[in-house]
Amino acid sequence: MIDRSKHVVIVGAGVIGCTCALALAEQGYKVSVVDRNKSVAQGASQRNGSQLSYSYCDALAQPSILKTIPGLLLNKDDAFRVSYSLDPDFISWCLNFLKNCTEKKFQQNTAATLALALESKGQMLAWQNKYNFDYQQQQVGKLHLYTDAVAFDKARRASTFKNSHGAHQIPIDGQAALEIEPALQQMNANIIGAIHSPDESVGNANIFSELAVQKAISIGGGDLFLQTDVLDLSVKNGQCHALKTSNGDINGDIFVFCTGYESDQLAKKLAAKPKVQPMAGYSLTYPAGPNTPKVSLTDTDKRMVLCRLGDQLRVAGMAELGKHYKVAPAKRIATLKQNLLDRFPDAGDYTQDGEPWVGMRPMTCDSQAVITKTALKNAYLNTGHGMLGWTLAAGSAQRLVELIKQ
Repeated sequence: MIDRSKHVVIVGAGVIGCTCALALAEQGYKVSVVDRNKSVAQGASQRNGSQLSYSYCDALAQPSILKTIPGLLLNKDDAFRVSYSLDPDFISWCLNFLKNCTEKKFQQNTAATLALALESKGQMLAWQNKYNFDYQQQQVGKLHLYTDAVAFDKARRASTFKNSHGAHQIPIDGQAALEIEPALQQMNANIIGAIHSPDESVGNANIFSELAVQKAISIGGGDLFLQTDVLDLSVKNGQCHALKTSNGDINGDIFVFCTGYESDQLAKKLAAKPKVQPMAGYSLTYPAGPNTPKVSLTDTDKRMVLCRLGDQLRVAGMAELGKHYKVAPAKRIATLKQNLLDRFPDAGDYTQDGEPWVGMRPMTCDSQAVITKTALKNAYLNTGHGMLGWTLAAGSAQRLVELIKQ
């Protein structure tokens, strides 16, 4: 008989926290989830790119990025910008990021994230077979599109490396890409090659988060505390005994913090150093049309992804390190929309406003998630997934379960 005597309290009801809740409930824990928003998945999980990119987990820090530093310093790249700060934590993050921009570190970090991604893939399949969740999921494959020969050659070499570690990516020429996705004929660019990942999927992270947390509570008998701000921790003898919240104390035996880029704000209390920086990403959502691509696409030049999600077209792209936005800035959204119109003028119905959105992703300097025990004996962190939170959530949840059970 399952013992529900251990109560796990999870802070953060994004896709990371909700998948943790489900994984822990399945292992016999009573699970409660706390979030300051009025519903789940209202942060970086709300309207992200929706692509489950299990094979595309390349570390952001890599040798080629060093050549772009002059342009980054002047913010000449619309697709990737840095908001500079004299904050010591930001400077330390940047210096460590540069240390990871070697080929050896790139391969190590990419292989580590790929291993976690493949674990996620397996766990998502297991949950789907078990619960038959409906979150607009489809296995449609993915095409990374290249217009530059040097960049494509680099991507081919990276795919060979990843395939040796369990990925399934196929370098193809431009004509083959058009045959896989005929809608690319509308793209205003000369595609010289692509990396095809036929096993990749799409799905609505927002819907999945809601399904996962409700299933967790039905299994484990916990509670979902929404519109609840965590104000402080009640700590005694090296353990956390309760969360002090805007709605009173919430007691527990084990505490898990899935708080994204805000994890650093808890670091002093937890005596942990997750070292994450916020990285803003943007999205637009339009009604799909007859020329909406069926295969997920990544326009590598524009750092822009497109996918069909039910009867909608979701486009997400660009990145801005070190900046926190509560509302999507008009100029950045205008840039994303212009890139979309320039590249894919007929992919969707652009007569509507596109529901502009910005999400703050927790980025580590080595692109590896932080799944760790803290100095408090019964408190854990699960953060730092960067742009791959949706992709890595299920595997991270399983790793957290194993960590807690040790």
